Amino acid sequence: MEETWYRASRVCRILGNPIAFQILLALERDGPLTPGVLAQRVGRTVATVSLTLAKLQAIELVRYDAAGGRPHYRLKQSQETRRLLAALARFVRLAARLREPR
Repeated sequence: MEETWYRASRVCRILGNPIAFQILLALERDGPLTPGVLAQRVGRTVATVSLTLAKLQAIELVRYDAAGGRPHYRLKQSQETRRLLAALARFVRLAARLREPR
């Protein structure tokens, strides 16, 4: 498999995790945020959010800055990630219309 498609499949796999998806949406909307704030926003423990952030960081969707002693996570490629999220929303809306009875 070509490297680009392999990386794309990893992004899709991680975005299939609702917690990871919620974290990306929160960072897109309100970021940068600490793991504690993200945990509150997505209704999970800090440990779960931290593990998910590590996975998102491994596929280069998020990064952190440790200013002030606490890590604040943000989207690494914010413009591209916003486009990806918007494209996914359009796809889901289109797919829902295709399922509707005629």
